[in-house]
Amino acid sequence: MLFRKPTLWTVLCATALLLLSGCGSKKTPKQISLLNDPALFAAGSTSTLRVGPPPIRAGDAGAPLRMVLFGSYTSSYSHTFFSKQMPTLIAAVKRGSGTLIFKPLERNTVDRKIAEISECLPDRTQRFSFVSAVMAAAPSEKGSQALPTVRAIARRYGADSARLSVCSSNALLAEWLEIEQHENANLYGIQSAPTLVVNGRTLVNPDRDEITEALRGL
Repeated sequence: MLFRKPTLWTVLCATALLLLSGCGSKKTPKQISLLNDPALFAAGSTSTLRVGPPPIRAGDAGAPLRMVLFGSYTSSYSHTFFSKQMPTLIAAVKRGSGTLIFKPLERNTVDRKIAEISECLPDRTQRFSFVSAVMAAAPSEKGSQALPTVRAIARRYGADSARLSVCSSNALLAEWLEIEQHENANLYGIQSAPTLVVNGRTLVNPDRDEITEALRGL
């Protein structure tokens, strides 16, 4: 079988098609593993290489015990976890041996709105305390009617209505929250709330015995 040598015109056309085909593709930002990358636990770091808000964290970023809690603001299981199991985790944080990161897992538009509000607090170090207060208010069955209560809690942390209005309309914040939810499901494989990860070990809605076992010796 004979092949004709391609002409210069043919080569130029093929090159142009290749370039055009690449121009329309959207490159996914490089991801870093939540469980294996210590940089996530450093101040100001994020779970991707994109710029975003630092994680909602309690405890020393350099502590050897690394815990990540995925929870939903509107999940009764998450509320129960905060009331019954959170004291065990906070005890590890207070001993100085652990750091705890909370990552919201959105189930509905109310979850998204509360996540926005949490990022609008003037003192970002108070976000974990705010999350705990919201969980104690248990907005699971109230739907959007829970938002006035959440906004009232935010006001106690210095976020008035004007601040919330400006902050929640920030397109970059909306993009970041969307990225975070994509990561939760697709990068980390988290599908249910609450899910606790302790130094790489994943526990779905764990009870106190499971948590104690996971923390033992760490």
